[in-house]
Amino acid sequence: RNAAKNYDPKTSLKEPRQSVLNRIQKAEKEFAELDFAELRSIGNTGSGKFSRIVQDIQNFQINAVESKGNIIVIAKHLCGGATDFALERIVKHTQSHEKGLAPIKLLCIAPCCHQKTKFLNYCNRNYLDKIGLGGVHIFKSLVNLIQLSRHKKLKSFEYKRWKGLQNFEFDEVKTLGRNCRRILEEGRMMKLRENGFQVELVKYTDELTTPDNLIMYACMN
Repeated sequence: RNAAKNYDPKTSLKEPRQSVLNRIQKAEKEFAELDFAELRSIGNTGSGKFSRIVQDIQNFQINAVESKGNIIVIAKHLCGGATDFALERIVKHTQSHEKGLAPIKLLCIAPCCHQKTKFLNYCNRNYLDKIGLGGVHIFKSLVNLIQLSRHKKLKSFEYKRWKGLQNFEFDEVKTLGRNCRRILEEGRMMKLRENGFQVELVKYTDELTTPDNLIMYACMN
């Protein structure tokens, strides 16, 4: 609890760089202009620039995608452990030396619903061990605090039943929960950095729009 309380969320959180936001906004604009009827048709036939592949994300085989160029991974509000599954697959793909395998050059992932993440699914448990927050019980505390931080208002009895929080006001609990979320994101970013990616955490909207307002933006070195 003390480690989470003292954790500085500004350590690696950067203000959105205009160049980064411009690239994201350009991609969103191009996506909004797509003819989805045509896109579905292309995906079903496997022709053109798009292919539709239906797989469990935990066991997704990126090499099933026929690609003559680089691969870009985009996922908005990737729920709970699905973010960790995706990062594990990205890392495994990056480490693969299979001949002719298209490289992942860019990824943009907006995690969400951290409270649904299970300890055994989290992609960088070693990082939690290193900062003194390892183990399933502490992890449950982290995600419970994240869940509390998503609420706009709670009555005291709704969170003070948790003995460790009896001396905290709700605003402090919200701050603690947001810092816990940053801890989980930091571990995920470290996973990517250890495998050759440059990573930034970008705040793309305010917390009133969504409490899940951070994007991991990464490119291969």
